[in-house]
Amino acid sequence: MQALLFLIGVQELGQPGRSFSKEEKQDLMHIGVCHLLWDAGYFTYKGRDDEGYLTTKPNKPCP
Repeated sequence: MQALLFLIGVQELGQPGRSFSKEEKQDLMHIGVCHLLWDAGYFTYKGRDDEGYLTTKPNKPCP
């Protein structure tokens, strides 16, 4: 599951083939989770930060 979330995060970041630190890998897994929960209406896409990471806004609490 963690590997899939990481791959979704890398795809959303748009920087495949790059080496990531441990903290960046955790951030990418978070992006993967948020991306999956967008479809369910739990998060809204806000844009990208200075480093290219996606930013989201929570809409409702996750179960």
